[in-house]
Amino acid sequence: MDKIVETLENNEKVNHEEASDKLDYRMPIYLQLREIVRSRIEEGEYLPGTAIPSENKLAEIFGINRLTVRNAVDALVNEGILQRVQGKGVFVVGNKYEEALEEYGGFVNTVSSGQKKVSVKEQVKMLRLAGNKYANYSILNRMI
Repeated sequence: MDKIVETLENNEKVNHEEASDKLDYRMPIYLQLREIVRSRIEEGEYLPGTAIPSENKLAEIFGINRLTVRNAVDALVNEGILQRVQGKGVFVVGNKYEEALEEYGGFVNTVSSGQKKVSVKEQVKMLRLAGNKYANYSILNRMI
C-alpha cells in the first residue's frame, strides 16, 4: 500500500514539474494554458465528446490559480473548441459539419427528384359551425 501511495506522489510531482516547465511567466499564464489544452486536444489526448480535467485539477497540476484556469477555458469555449455543461464539466467539441444550404431546394424539390409525382395542397383555415351533435354537447356539459 505504501508503494502505491509513494508511486502516486511521485507521478504527481513529475506532472507538476512537467507542467511548470511548460509555463513561462513572461507572458500571460492563461494564454499559455489555453495553448497547452488546445495542443492536447489536437494531439488526441482529449478526444471529442470527453471531459477535460476540472478547473481545480488543472490548477493543481499546473500550480496556478483556478481563476487563471477558468480564463483559459473560457477563451476555448468562446472559440468553440470546448463546451460547458452545467453540473457535468467542460467537454471537447467535435469537428463541426458544415454544408451549403443552397444545394437544397426544400422538401418538394428533394422529393420530386425521384420518380414519384409530388403535389402541393394548401390548406385553408376557416370557421364553420358545429353540427347538432356537438352544438348540443356543450350545453349538456354545462347542465351536468
